[in-house]
Amino acid sequence: MRRIVFLFIAGLSLLNAFEIQKHGEFVKEIEPDIMSTSIRAVFEDKNKLEIQNVFEKAIKETKNENICTNGSYRISPNYDYIDKKRVFSGYRGEILFECKFQDSKKLDLVISKLDEADDKRGRLKLTLNPIRWIVDEKVQMQADKELELKALYYAKEYRTFLSGVYASKCKIKEVLLNNANIFTNNQREYATTADIRSKTTAPIKSTHIIKYSASYKFECR
Repeated sequence: MRRIVFLFIAGLSLLNAFEIQKHGEFVKEIEPDIMSTSIRAVFEDKNKLEIQNVFEKAIKETKNENICTNGSYRISPNYDYIDKKRVFSGYRGEILFECKFQDSKKLDLVISKLDEADDKRGRLKLTLNPIRWIVDEKVQMQADKELELKALYYAKEYRTFLSGVYASKCKIKEVLLNNANIFTNNQREYATTADIRSKTTAPIKSTHIIKYSASYKFECR
């Protein structure tokens, strides 16, 4: 929440002054144009270096497609329990990619590249998280700015309105701007239950509604 306070030096007596409070809500609809998901890859091998090599190749290949970022990974030892004794069985590596794209074919290509990172194929286990439509950060920032300006302009309009209604000189005393909230109209996410290596299906696109609220205080005399 942001507080914008307008201070005025009153030259008149406060005896006849009165305060009016007002709440306003401003709405903007945006159609998202970017899809988002993440891919988790798990690789197990007795050779730690083998896991590192596959992961480094996977990072390089996905970077070339320019839709996935992060690619941080961790490798930890695996143990089995035999006759109540802990026995080292190799290593387990996990790597996560965050992906944003407009064309689902791009994601299919990334998945294909991840497959190719392991020469023996099939050892790299891939999990695709639900795909969803999101509002681009720049678009959201622009919408927030538009709603903020609309909320501030409303304060000026309502001040003029009050001055006419009460035949008084009204001033804006305080404006409280709340951060915008995003709501989605019946959004459906695509959670794949099929093989990740099958063709990607884009989710149904739904309108995003950005709501921006403001509270006002006016002083009339």
